[in-house]
Amino acid sequence: MVTTGMKLIRGRRMPIATSRALDASKAILMVVARLETVKPGRVPGADGELQAPHVHVVIFARGLLRHLHTRVYFEGDPANNDDAILALVPAARRSTLLARSVNEKPGTWHIDIRLQGEHETVFFDV
Repeated sequence: MVTTGMKLIRGRRMPIATSRALDASKAILMVVARLETVKPGRVPGADGELQAPHVHVVIFARGLLRHLHTRVYFEGDPANNDDAILALVPAARRSTLLARSVNEKPGTWHIDIRLQGEHETVFFDV
């Protein structure tokens, strides 16, 4: 079953598609959302140190008792090496927070945010 609709994201309407896996044993709910934004610059954190460019993402959906907070960093950005929050994430899990550049579309980035299972995205307790 696939449904599509329009949601308001930062003042700009974007199509959203939702798909449920046909194999009930996998019980997968996949939400595809498209967000257009400008790649942010570095901003100071609570300690005054500059953070790597990132987008803060909050997910709230039916079935979730609490909002899920994560960050999307940009793969290959040299500032990632100095980011205090990213450094708290075990090295083996950092890739779940990195958007990858889409080669055929310069300036376009892609990331899969997974709520559970293999390669589950890192979520922060805030």
